[in-house]
Amino acid sequence: MSSVDFNSVTNSHYEFLGSFLGSSDTAKESIFYSYTRHINGFAANLEEEVAAEIARHPKVLSVFENNGRKLHTTRSWGFMG
Repeated sequence: MSSVDFNSVTNSHYEFLGSFLGSSDTAKESIFYSYTRHINGFAANLEEEVAAEIARHPKVLSVFENNGRKLHTTRSWGFMG
């Protein structure tokens, strides 16, 4: 795929989310990452109600909240030297 193809996928994310938020410009402000290579999806800051509405869309496989993770080590810097 070329960069034009990747941009086309990203633009489809803006259009899709824009259909829920009212405009593609609002969607551009909400999306902070578009997955374009191995999966087709995006990461965005959304209100719970909007996420629930998107989750009900027939073409959407899943919607989930990104939860922060706690560090499992405090010795990384010593290990890396």
